[in-house]
Amino acid sequence: MDYRSFKPPFDIAVGTINNALQPDERKYFRIKYVYGLTETDCGGNGAIRASGVAANMYFTNNIQAIFGPLCSSETASVADIAAYWNVPILSGSTSADYLEDRSRYLTFTRTSYKQSTLAIFVSDIFGHFDWNAVGVLQDSFGYWNVVGPAIVRTISTGDVATNYVLMTDYDSIREALQAVINKGRGNIKAALR
Repeated sequence: MDYRSFKPPFDIAVGTINNALQPDERKYFRIKYVYGLTETDCGGNGAIRASGVAANMYFTNNIQAIFGPLCSSETASVADIAAYWNVPILSGSTSADYLEDRSRYLTFTRTSYKQSTLAIFVSDIFGHFDWNAVGVLQDSFGYWNVVGPAIVRTISTGDVATNYVLMTDYDSIREALQAVINKGRGNIKAALR
């Protein structure tokens, strides 16, 4: 997450809470936050870097709670050490099913959905309309980089033939859509993006 999008809502939230405190409460309770940047795009060595950033923040700033990371793999590594420290961790965007393991991620809470829930919903729609061939046109970053493969895995396990196309492999959306159609040989009933 970019610091420019993260900082304003946290400044507002922390300021609102701190301003709501009565003067006698302020000597016992005050919220401040520190920001640690993993500088990854949810891939590569992001999980290792995220653990290092969290450890640095924990030992340097004595943090009492963790908000983030955004990526599931980074969250998993940070949630492991947060459980060891008994520090709560909250993420609003991680969606991987493996984070449901409450025996491992003892202090982790998410405010987003699970990938499998959306994938099952989409699969049920295909079943309702009796679609048996689906073209999936996927974006290669952000939300769809995580959710797209989960949908494809779920759809592909049933009686639905999936024709998968990654948008970044083509120069335009028109070319990518044509590739979905060509791969499906005219049997495509829906395309997801």
